[in-house]
Amino acid sequence: MSAVLISDPEIEARIRRLAALKQTTITATIGEVVTAELNRLGEIVEKKPIANNIVLEFSLDLRMRDVTREYVRFRELQTGKKGGSRVYQMLARRGTVETMRRIIVSESPGFAFLRDHDRLELAFETLAADSKFAPILGQQIVEIARNRLEKAKAVIAERKGK
Repeated sequence: MSAVLISDPEIEARIRRLAALKQTTITATIGEVVTAELNRLGEIVEKKPIANNIVLEFSLDLRMRDVTREYVRFRELQTGKKGGSRVYQMLARRGTVETMRRIIVSESPGFAFLRDHDRLELAFETLAADSKFAPILGQQIVEIARNRLEKAKAVIAERKGK
């Protein structure tokens, strides 16, 4: 397998935007566009169906990145300190599914921070609890996330009730 370097940031941004709109991978997006153009020019190329898991994984990746961005902004606003996140590095090194699994297996300080600030919508557990992602994450991860969220919501409700 070889890599393709896209040196024009504007073109790369268009490709990423198209992939996001189509909810597919960059590779699949480029493949579809190239196949369509070859077919238009008379070079008939058969289209391969994209596996549902690839689409799910891409969708989860986008949501993880969005949530991470919002979490970092929120944490900076609350603490007054500039910060970042190791999530992007984990996604690059380990991939979407393995990153999510590693984060969900044990409760993180980030989850506790979000629970304490009643912002569970920014927790990866909220993403993992979505049954849509069960085919790629596995039922065990979904259940861990749901249980943790349930307990956190109880803590929040108790705190608000006092």
